[in-house]
Order: sequence, then C-alpha cells, then structure tokens
Amino acid sequence: MITIFAHTTNSDWTSFTFALVGILIGGLVAHTFTKDRDSRMQRIILKREADIRKREFLRLVVRGCYRIQRPATPDHDPGDPWIAYNEAITEISAEFAMCEGDFPDAPRLLSALRAATTLEKEQVEAKVRESGKSHRCILTGFLADINDAASPDK
Repeated sequence: MITIFAHTTNSDWTSFTFALVGILIGGLVAHTFTKDRDSRMQRIILKREADIRKREFLRLVVRGCYRIQRPATPDHDPGDPWIAYNEAITEISAEFAMCEGDFPDAPRLLSALRAATTLEKEQVEAKVRESGKSHRCILTGFLADINDAASPDK
C-alpha cells in the first residue's frame, strides 16, 4: 500500500495555532453579527423616539386649536382668541425646533409655521372681512395648515 501523505507528528504549537485562529475567527464573526444587531436596534430606537416627538408636536397643534376655540368660562376670556393663539404658536415653534429633522416634509412644515408665526392682527382682521368667518376660525386655520403639513398621511 502506498501512502500519499507522510505521517507527521503534531506539535504543541500546531494545536495552539489552530485554536488561536479558531478563536480569532469566532470572535470576528460574533463581532460582525453583534455590530449589525446593535446598529439595527439603534435605528429602531431612533425611529421610535422620532415618532414620539412628532406625536408630541401634533398634540401641541391640536391643543392650540382647542384653546382658540374654547368657549367662555369664568377664568377664560373668549373675546380675544389672539392671546390663546400666541401662546399656542410659541409652544409649537419651540417644539418644532426640537424635532425639525424628524419630519420628511420639513420645508413645507417650516413654511406653514413661518406663516403662522409672522401673522399680524391686521392680517387676521382682513381675512375676517374677506371671508366672513370668525377670528377663531381664521386663527385655527393657520394651525390646521401646520397640522396638515406635519401629518404623516398627507
């Protein structure tokens, strides 16, 4: 019988080298899988946080609309919805500064927000005379424009 391979004896260094190579390859594979898993989880967490910020922003817009349309109570003067509008638009602007990058259509939203923040009382009076709608309806319309620009389904 002819032997093709010569019989060699394994040295201690051969076993050690193969064990070391196996450990290094295993560590590299584990690191690669772990890194992918961690980056995937980080993206999921960041998306969830962005969704929370967007919901909070939309909640402030809707809350502002309700404040403007709020009927008279002993502690609320319904005669001047401008005060409620200014309070609401201040909160909305501050919240937008925190979450501007979370909105896919940020330029459209920024444009609607800019129109709402630069609104003057005289402009509202002119729109009331033009359309015949109430002050509350006109002011709420500006917040509705912000809501439409920020809503994900639009």
